[in-house]
Amino acid sequence: MSEIELEQFALTVDRIRQKAMEGNRLLDNPSAEELRGLPHMNYFLLNTGGIGEEALYHDIKLEFTMAILDSLLRGGLEDWIDSPTGFKVPRAIRHVDNVYLHPEKIYSKIEFEEKQKELNKIRCDTVEQIGGALHPNIRNVFTRI
Repeated sequence: MSEIELEQFALTVDRIRQKAMEGNRLLDNPSAEELRGLPHMNYFLLNTGGIGEEALYHDIKLEFTMAILDSLLRGGLEDWIDSPTGFKVPRAIRHVDNVYLHPEKIYSKIEFEEKQKELNKIRCDTVEQIGGALHPNIRNVFTRI
């Protein structure tokens, strides 16, 4: 292996280790056991980038993120439904177009299923790349389809 290849390998290993540390931060926190013991504690995954691609791309603007956080903090997200994305999502959020909660609406059923399979593969590959350093509770969220 050349010196440059060794350097790139070391950088890749370091990035993987950092990703695992970031993912484990909440679970390895001394207060994590206390948090898990709270009966009404919920954790939320919040996309702050966008949905779709190319002509179908919808940017998630700061105002939408703020509306989501405002609704969460005020207890306004009560009607949760199963989504084809594999997550539970609110049926609606004030000031946020429904397409951001239901990206399946911008594609045909077949296109959406293909896109979702691609995304799930990327997620699984990423988790596999991080490997055993990632807490099993995080590692097992995405299963190979």
